[in-house]
Amino acid sequence: MKITANIDGDTYYIDIDSIKSRNGYVYYWGLSDYITPNSSGNMSAKIYYQSDCGLDRSKYVSGTFYNESMGKGKGETSTPPDDWMYPPPDSVYGFILDIVCDYVE
Repeated sequence: MKITANIDGDTYYIDIDSIKSRNGYVYYWGLSDYITPNSSGNMSAKIYYQSDCGLDRSKYVSGTFYNESMGKGKGETSTPPDDWMYPPPDSVYGFILDIVCDYVE
């Protein structure tokens, strides 16, 4: 499901069917599709998120980064550092966090 686009035209999606609540956290898959390659040369990314709705934070559990749009082409999987992000409420990721947390309530 398309959620939003940022000012640069990058588009963000979440897989509604993947949203699950477990042990006080919410897990879901997201897809970021970029208009131009990001700093690593990727055109899109599929990322599995862990979110904490009570503390308004999220972190990447795993991700695959692609050289083509919409998760196509050659993909490179990575496991990011175990760091929480605290997205501002008026940001794309803050908006996505609100939607995911509202969905599980």
